[in-house]
Amino acid sequence: SILKGASLYVCAIILVRVVGQASDTFEEDEVEAFWRGHYGTVSQSMFTLFQLMMQPNLVEYRGRFFDKPIFSLFLVIYIIFGSFGMIALLTGVISEAMFQKNQVKLEEERQDREVTRTVLLENCKNLFDECVEPGIDEVSREEVRYMFPRIRDLFDELNVRYTMHELEEMIDLMD
Repeated sequence: SILKGASLYVCAIILVRVVGQASDTFEEDEVEAFWRGHYGTVSQSMFTLFQLMMQPNLVEYRGRFFDKPIFSLFLVIYIIFGSFGMIALLTGVISEAMFQKNQVKLEEERQDREVTRTVLLENCKNLFDECVEPGIDEVSREEVRYMFPRIRDLFDELNVRYTMHELEEMIDLMD
């Protein structure tokens, strides 16, 4: 956007010097009034160029294109590149906003997974403590299989994705 603004400013200065200056005659005709009205000052010139870039309406320039052919060529090229530049700028802004929203969403999902993991760990510790006999820090595989319904309910409550096969493999992998 800074580059776009700088190019708009530079083009406005050039157009004020080339097109917007009064001629040596003391009379100001309709054509010269048009050029001075649109390109007489830098701010007028910048506003006119911005309008042409956003909405290229060349109807008012129709009879004046042949008076200044180099300006006409410049204007057509400026409108083409200016319009594409504005489209690219808007696309970039929208893409950046979408990227930031996606980053926030990913961070929220990561935090949710971490909370779920913490709650799951605490509940599994509580289940283990219920199964273990005082003074023994081990639980047999059969006791864990007996707790399958409670483990399954816990996983369902916390929206943990799993298959029964994975639960059975988990028990087989336990020491």
